Amino acid sequence: MPPGGTLSVEKIPETKAWPRGQRELTNVNYTPWRKLCFEQSNAKTVCRTTISASTQETGTEIIRIDLVQDKDGPGALLQVIVLPGQLLIAGVSFTVDENETIKLPFNWCFANACIAAVPVDPRFIQTLKTGRKVKLETVDPALLTVTATLPLDKFGGVNEGPATQMFGESLESK
Repeated sequence: MPPGGTLSVEKIPETKAWPRGQRELTNVNYTPWRKLCFEQSNAKTVCRTTISASTQETGTEIIRIDLVQDKDGPGALLQVIVLPGQLLIAGVSFTVDENETIKLPFNWCFANACIAAVPVDPRFIQTLKTGRKVKLETVDPALLTVTATLPLDKFGGVNEGPATQMFGESLESK
């Protein structure tokens, strides 16, 4: 900068202006909803009601949704795991049916996955239990909104039912 000159800083545009188009994930297989519970040493049980999506071509898991709940607690943590390479500042948009969209910020990224998570209340959990589908949206490196639609029809029964699989503190299946 020349002496006496001014520094000009451009403002970063809002995230809603970034996407340049949209694409729907296709050729994807979904696991059934399942409930995995973990017994901790303090006699608490934490359960994760989960579904994942993988590519038909390679079987690579590309999405996982977890609702993590203390068995005796009212609230929960909603967690979405996606492949790395998404626009981190955009986070993940999570919409149940036609309800209000929740924005999940990315909390961690590793070499093989990025995790977005937010706490949710019992009202939101009820929305999941009565919902038909969830729409996830991320923004990819080409600045396209990537949309995936996952089924919710079995979520309520699985979430309220017994564990599909129990693990002890050592993470060995019981």
